[in-house]
Amino acid sequence: MKNISMVFKVLICLTFLSFVVPVKNIHAFRDIPEDNLAYPALLMSEEIGGKVTTGSGFFLIDGERLYLITARHVLFDNSSIELKELPKNLNIPYHILYKLSYDLEKHKLSFSGVMSKDEEEELIKSIVDDKLFKSAIQQLYEKSQKLFLNYAVVTIYSYPPKATGDQNQLQLDLPTLFKDGNIKYHLMSDIALIKLGIIKKSEGGDIVEYFNGVKTAGKTHILGLDASNIKKFDDILIGNAIFTFGYPTSVSNNNSFLDIKFPLLRKGIIAGKNTILKIIVLDSPVYQGNSGGLVLEVEREVGKENYKAIGVITNNVPFIKDDSKNFQNSGYSVAVPMDAVLELISDKTKK
Repeated sequence: MKNISMVFKVLICLTFLSFVVPVKNIHAFRDIPEDNLAYPALLMSEEIGGKVTTGSGFFLIDGERLYLITARHVLFDNSSIELKELPKNLNIPYHILYKLSYDLEKHKLSFSGVMSKDEEEELIKSIVDDKLFKSAIQQLYEKSQKLFLNYAVVTIYSYPPKATGDQNQLQLDLPTLFKDGNIKYHLMSDIALIKLGIIKKSEGGDIVEYFNGVKTAGKTHILGLDASNIKKFDDILIGNAIFTFGYPTSVSNNNSFLDIKFPLLRKGIIAGKNTILKIIVLDSPVYQGNSGGLVLEVEREVGKENYKAIGVITNNVPFIKDDSKNFQNSGYSVAVPMDAVLELISDKTKK
């Protein structure tokens, strides 16, 4: 019996020891690859009078080219026209309605992006007997054919990979970059890009030869999303987890706990896909300043997770409570799929 008892004791000790792992060999892993944290960029501009306006963006690398991707409305103004009031019997088509907005206080009718000839005709047909509305739409069509930059100078802030070294800082002369053809906007989708420079290989590592109109404050160590990690709209899976990256400055600017120049992440899911408007609906709230931020989808395989860029944040989804005029954040948001970014890079649609 003693021998049997000793055997059991030895087996128990061996079993216990087989499950003990030295603390020094335990490693913690992030939910997302660490390099992804270097993609986000803060766009900050100062208007006349000292008012600071911000937006989000991210770096993208396609071959040897370095881009900054953001929402079109961050860089370009919407076309507007004065209109005393909207006709009461308007019947605007669903696929155009989201591009049109009306400011009750300023009496301004605005259109987001470039209006196509078909959209102009459909809007005019939405009401037959109102000459003022028809004239306003015709003027909006003409104005929208050439969008104007919101600012002359924008400063870009970002953190290098693993937050090592000084914060990256670039100053962009937007009129110069635009004149040289290095700023493009999508005609139909709320997407814009800025070509920053060419990546050159060297013995000491990759260096960026920036285009005219780009100034740096010291050395830069920029890491961008590789274009091969982009996932198209048709392949996006509803219900999958997502991460959003951006700078919600309407929150961080008024909160001493948060650094306005440090990106914030948010986790959510893909709530739906609107195939008519070709947009992605996210169950993840966004705030002013988030526009232009990157959305990553998490693809899970057996023993492996992939992280794919699927969209660019453009809007939150508000709702009105109790028929009041106060809009509240529903917790849902909208992203434009990366298909539009790929089209801009390939110059299939541009301005």
